[in-house]
Amino acid sequence: MIRQLSSFAIHGLLLGSFAVSATAQQTQPVFKDSRDGQTYPIIEVGGMRWFARNLNYQTENSYCYDEKPKHCENHGRLYRWEAALSACPSGWHLSTEYEWQSLEVTVEMPFAELEARGDRGTKEGARLKKGGDTGFNAQLSGWRRSEDGGYEAINDNAAYWTSTESDLNHAWHRDVDTGDDMIFRSRVVKPYGLSVRCVANRSEEDGE
Repeated sequence: MIRQLSSFAIHGLLLGSFAVSATAQQTQPVFKDSRDGQTYPIIEVGGMRWFARNLNYQTENSYCYDEKPKHCENHGRLYRWEAALSACPSGWHLSTEYEWQSLEVTVEMPFAELEARGDRGTKEGARLKKGGDTGFNAQLSGWRRSEDGGYEAINDNAAYWTSTESDLNHAWHRDVDTGDDMIFRSRVVKPYGLSVRCVANRSEEDGE
């Protein structure tokens, strides 16, 4: 569990520092997906609740890396963008561009870099990787190419869809990799297969 120590709004985004609370050693909240019985640890960062594991709900146009079920078990599924939009369970949704920016500001990404493309920040990505202080535990699950259906970058890159389109054929995504500690932002063609992290709907967050 992450406890936000201080925050204030800048252009509607939360900016703050946070630390692991005294309850971090207690049982981590878990969400059970009633559709297939799978469970997902939950973290709270910057006032939002996120899955701390990649979604692994089977839908049309979702894939296991290299077509091997063991990769779905360990890394979750890779979704085409249209499939990703409706893959999260009731009460949750595919993270938006705004929510990713809020997460990035919370881990101290400079506000001026939020809209930049390519690598941004300095060490913010390290805080999202496994072992980082947020508990986000970005999984290096690679992606599925749209051109030939091939797979690449497992154990090297974590690539996540946002629900936000950049144009008719592309949507924004985030990438964290083993080679540096920054967070990469770019447009990706929608037929690519990327990982999904779900965020609690605002009504769900406010209801507890």
